[in-house]
Amino acid sequence: HQQAMTTIMAEHAMQFGLKVKTMSGDNHFGGGYHFHRDLEFMRDMVSGKSTPPIMFHMCWTHNRDNKLNFMEQMGMWQVLEVCTTGVKAHAVLLEKTTRSSSDTANSTLAPPPTLLNHCCAAEPIVKCHFSDKPSIIPCKDSPKIDAQGKPFWL
Repeated sequence: HQQAMTTIMAEHAMQFGLKVKTMSGDNHFGGGYHFHRDLEFMRDMVSGKSTPPIMFHMCWTHNRDNKLNFMEQMGMWQVLEVCTTGVKAHAVLLEKTTRSSSDTANSTLAPPPTLLNHCCAAEPIVKCHFSDKPSIIPCKDSPKIDAQGKPFWL
């Protein structure tokens, strides 16, 4: 996706005068590169030695399932499972965010739940998945994801 976006931005800069700025290279915006390749950065983040990034994008990651696993393992996930499980989640979201006309007429009913209070956990959801990937808590008993992977927690 990055290559396509870069191409479009370059084209718009030439054709329409789009002004493009890039974010600084500091650690305010962490991502999959850091997660997979800069273990010192991740260890400093987990230990509190450095300030956690403002935003963390799990790019450089094979698929959605791994992205979710890695975010959970880092304590960076706050979406309840009921709202992340495909078609079933879509049905749950529709049910929880809409009311029938008969419900609306009954003023004694509480307002419908919102996505925020139905899907978002108050605290991060932390689950161990892999011992060889960064984690906010030790995941020493979890399997490795990479055949040659070394434990994150030494």
